[in-house]
Amino acid sequence: MLHLVAEASLFAQLILLVLLVLLYLSLWFILRKRRVLKDYEDKCNAFEKEFWAGGDISVLEERVRSREFGDYGLAQIFLFGQEEFKKACEIGGENVELILEGVRRALDISIQNEETRLNRHMQFLATVSGVSPYIGLLGTVWGIINAFQSLAQTSQATIALVAPGIAEALIATAMGLLAAIPALIAYNYFSGRLESLGTRFDNFANHYLNILHRNL
Repeated sequence: MLHLVAEASLFAQLILLVLLVLLYLSLWFILRKRRVLKDYEDKCNAFEKEFWAGGDISVLEERVRSREFGDYGLAQIFLFGQEEFKKACEIGGENVELILEGVRRALDISIQNEETRLNRHMQFLATVSGVSPYIGLLGTVWGIINAFQSLAQTSQATIALVAPGIAEALIATAMGLLAAIPALIAYNYFSGRLESLGTRFDNFANHYLNILHRNL
């Protein structure tokens, strides 16, 4: 295969290089995203365990401010809600609905910020999975064109004449699929995990608001 790549045209080699770079970048991103999500979920689990333990909420707030649970995830959503709750109590006075509405808006903004953070660079995987097969197809068409050109230059067609062009075309196709398949699988996998985290954020916000409502 290395010999075939070395003997391929410059344009085909460029196509293969582009696909190889996309494959490398997507694999690097997949490994990095997996590690980041694992750490993110671990921090959320640790915070949620402490939150539902029923301890002093002010103590938990100070622990969150010290970044014991990281500077992201459920801990930051909680902190955002706590800060807005204190401000709303000062402004809203005894108006429970006004206080809760202010906290709800703050929680929604915080959740959107977290989802934006989590979805960062996900579009890259979607782009690689969608574009790579077409780049490979371009290399395939180029290889087929070379094969027919070889046939046009001779009066007798032999397998030795058309084989290099066909092999070049098939290598480009395979490389395009090799770059696209892991990116597509990873995109769907991470999208599912991110959707679960989004649901988890919404559920926590609702529970947190219910706790505030009971205590007002």
